[in-house]
Amino acid sequence: YNLRFLAYSLFYPSTLTFNLSFVGFYLILKIARTERIGFYFLYLLCAAFIFLTHPLNSTFFLLGAGLLVLTEGKRKIRQMVLFGVSLCIIFISALLWPYHPLIDTVIKSTTTDWYYPFRMYLYETKNIYRMGPALLGLPVIALFLIRKKYSFISWGFTLSVLIYVLSYFLNIRLGERYIFFIMVFLHLSLAWYFSRLELLSFSTVRKTLTSLSEKNLHIVFFLIIITLSIFYQVAKLGFEQAGYLINFKPRPLIQSYRNPLDNYLSLQDKLQEEHTVLSDPLTSWLLPAFTGAKITSLYHNNPLVPDNNQRVHDARTFYSSSTSMDTRVAILKKYKVTHVLFNLDRMKENHVNRINNYYQDFKIDQRLLDDVQQTGEIVFRNDEFILFKLYHPQ
Repeated sequence: YNLRFLAYSLFYPSTLTFNLSFVGFYLILKIARTERIGFYFLYLLCAAFIFLTHPLNSTFFLLGAGLLVLTEGKRKIRQMVLFGVSLCIIFISALLWPYHPLIDTVIKSTTTDWYYPFRMYLYETKNIYRMGPALLGLPVIALFLIRKKYSFISWGFTLSVLIYVLSYFLNIRLGERYIFFIMVFLHLSLAWYFSRLELLSFSTVRKTLTSLSEKNLHIVFFLIIITLSIFYQVAKLGFEQAGYLINFKPRPLIQSYRNPLDNYLSLQDKLQEEHTVLSDPLTSWLLPAFTGAKITSLYHNNPLVPDNNQRVHDARTFYSSSTSMDTRVAILKKYKVTHVLFNLDRMKENHVNRINNYYQDFKIDQRLLDDVQQTGEIVFRNDEFILFKLYHPQ
């Protein structure tokens, strides 16, 4: 219900693959209803891309696709065979994936030793309450189950709840994400309900506005709520984004747009694949993509890096104002660090720092800069980044 956050998360692999899942559902429906094989090849491309990009979201997609295969169309045996073939193709493509061992990653993702402990928060009662109006879909889904109608929605909801609950008892951390997929089927049930009421049809709205009465005032109220909600989200997004375009201190001034990736592009000729960089986890997160350099810690844990909690702890210790010079040197040696990168933007009080206490553990003080200055030289500096190259690579 915070639509403005789509502006921040649209480029995330999870958001992209989630949206593509509905494209895949559309293609499955076209295959079932038209039996045109051309849609099948498009579906294969979509399914393989979703799995290779975000295996967790692909479980939701393949679950929904399987339900559509079983519930839509007349030639179900043919559809099941084609679906089975697609699963084989997806599995083979995962085996041949050249960038990292994808199957190994998927298997290790079910373990409990690599994920942040606090990420079990999606099982907390307060977050279940935050499903909000989506919970109004529960009686609609109950009606579907009793009448054995709309199996895609009712069984999709039921299976998602089972996965969510079983993941909790089996301590499979990523299973908590199924709370989002549960909401999808709840929203679909509400969409069906509202479509039956025809609240937003043009004829209903016109009739309501021309002949107001107590009977149809609920339609006007519904439209007002929807309009105000959309206006609030757009206005909130506008005010949040304004900070990137207007410098409010000492007086409001329009500032020129600056690509947030410029700093990383500037480091491409300073860092190579054989280098290892220590920085705060979020700043270093993009470095491998732009420079090929290795980093000491990840912003998000990865099943292929099971000791990342320790790595983040060491990075936090390195930044701490109470850490001695000897301890900092020991950390540099431990990870064979060749470069240290400081993001000076972390020193500023901006909107990111106020909503994310994460950066409180990665503050940059003068003593930290002096300590690193003794071990290396500055090879790049602008108003946001300082890159040190160590004299004797650790």
